[in-house]
Amino acid sequence: MELEKTVAANITELRKSRQLTQLELAEKLNYSDKTISKWERGDGLPDLKTICRMAEIFGVSVDYFVTEGAAEEIKTYSAPKEERGYHILISLLGTAGIWIAAAIFYAYTLSYRGRNIWTVFIWAVPLSAALLYRLNLKWGKTKYEIIYTSIFCWTLLTSIFLQFLKYNMWPIFLIGVPVQVALILLTILRVKYHK
Repeated sequence: MELEKTVAANITELRKSRQLTQLELAEKLNYSDKTISKWERGDGLPDLKTICRMAEIFGVSVDYFVTEGAAEEIKTYSAPKEERGYHILISLLGTAGIWIAAAIFYAYTLSYRGRNIWTVFIWAVPLSAALLYRLNLKWGKTKYEIIYTSIFCWTLLTSIFLQFLKYNMWPIFLIGVPVQVALILLTILRVKYHK
């Protein structure tokens, strides 16, 4: 019973130090906020896989959760704004990298091949959305997942349409409707029903 109390205190202190609500932590872990509450009361323990995921989210080692008194050390932590800034910076750098690569490819093909492949910039949009979606899964909020997947879906279809413009493939956009619905349902399913 002592282990449950230690783990509960450490989870609670880490969550509060990062200014996360139980619901926000639950979304990151794909659990319900009731489960987080249960862990924080010491009524149960998360499995090892979940503890590893929490260690990754909070930037601590796995043994932190079972170390008595570790919660006292974390009270000195005061960098959630810096952490968010770091995550935003990494996201912007990754997106900038995609656009720089697109610009280099465009300049190369225009200068050395004599071809104006302007669609490379269109393809950079779904790639950027895919990167932001992946980073959001790791650091962000669930509500942005639908936005990033929607941007990815529709810009990918637009990229295909524009790449093959001479074939007039406008019906390809009809694929987007069921794909969009499926993406929304998958996100809801992952958040609400994953235990």
